[in-house]
Amino acid sequence: MASSNQIKSTWSWQQKLSRAVEVLQKEGIKSFWFKLLSEIGYRRVFWLKRSLEGPIPNVKPRLHVAISLLKKTEVNEYVGFRTELDSSYVASRLDAGHWCFVARYKGKLISATWATTNQTSSSFLAREIRLKPGEVYTYDSFTSPDFRGLSVSPTVKVAMMRYFRDTGYRQMICWVLPENNPSLNALQRVGFRSFGMMGHVKIGLWRWHFYRTHESYDLL
Repeated sequence: MASSNQIKSTWSWQQKLSRAVEVLQKEGIKSFWFKLLSEIGYRRVFWLKRSLEGPIPNVKPRLHVAISLLKKTEVNEYVGFRTELDSSYVASRLDAGHWCFVARYKGKLISATWATTNQTSSSFLAREIRLKPGEVYTYDSFTSPDFRGLSVSPTVKVAMMRYFRDTGYRQMICWVLPENNPSLNALQRVGFRSFGMMGHVKIGLWRWHFYRTHESYDLL
């Protein structure tokens, strides 16, 4: 099974520099600093969960979008949307049974979020992720910069909640960078709540993992 969120980056140093400048301009020095630290060896994320057994909110995006599951015949379209990924890797996710929920505006793919119900791993956190029965792990959410702040991502999340609730799943979990306030706010808007923090410190070959939780919940 392919790792669920192990992105094979093909970015050049020019693309990485451009992305760093974009983060600094749009997200501020704090976000830039923590992203720099994550590249050096310090990483931490908030874990959030959302029960599918209660009411699911209605979210109205500020533009009309069509939401669907990505098909294997649409992999090249997705790679055009996420240029840092290659088509064989995206296809391997689908072959492993992962779902990709996409939003299109006037036929153009503008947002996507992946999900799996299999035991999986995170390359960013460098560890395995254990899922409980009835649990869905969502990951690798991305919205085109021009369409952020229009409630597109929360709309995708709500569509996912309804899909997985109707197929018998009971809970969704995901992680987000603490300094990523737009994503954190979007998740909280549709009912996700933080239950812990996970991360690691890496110096050379030495790595120390940490996990702190507000409640009895084991992801390890």
